Amino acid sequence: MADKDYDVVFGAEYTSPARRSVVAELQLLKECCNNLSGIEEPLRALLLDKLKSQGGLASLEWKERSIVNMSLNTHKSAAGDVIVGGFKTIDVYRKAALEKLQEHLVLSTRPTRGTIAWHKTESQAKSDENDLLIDEIMLLTGRLGSVMDYARELASKANKSEEFLALQSELLRRFPIRSK
Repeated sequence: MADKDYDVVFGAEYTSPARRSVVAELQLLKECCNNLSGIEEPLRALLLDKLKSQGGLASLEWKERSIVNMSLNTHKSAAGDVIVGGFKTIDVYRKAALEKLQEHLVLSTRPTRGTIAWHKTESQAKSDENDLLIDEIMLLTGRLGSVMDYARELASKANKSEEFLALQSELLRRFPIRSK
């Protein structure tokens, strides 16, 4: 136990495997939050699955770090005995560690900048973005056409068709429709 571990109750009894385990889990979770490179890859993969729920964390077993599988109730009780803030503290670290692991997974699966795979990914992202913009422009163009048709209809009912055509011509002159 590190002397600087302020989350662990000073002078608490660590005689039971469950109590030793929750202290080891807390240290592991802190390590996940601060320095993922110190955690072996198989353990990182296991943690991605186990940290999704409180019960998953309780069932975590990694003998090399003295972490044992236990029921959630035992886990909560042991955490209450040896960790300041009890299970709530370990749960806060669980969520933060899961977030760090998920961020790391996303970053590690991205292609390295400047590689062919990265350029393909970027090109596809830009293509998808352009497709969305084209769809939006088409939608807005259709709505503008509907507005113009409605305005033409209202002008016709009001016997102002010639004035409408003059205003429409002025609009088209100011904002010409460009074709490719």
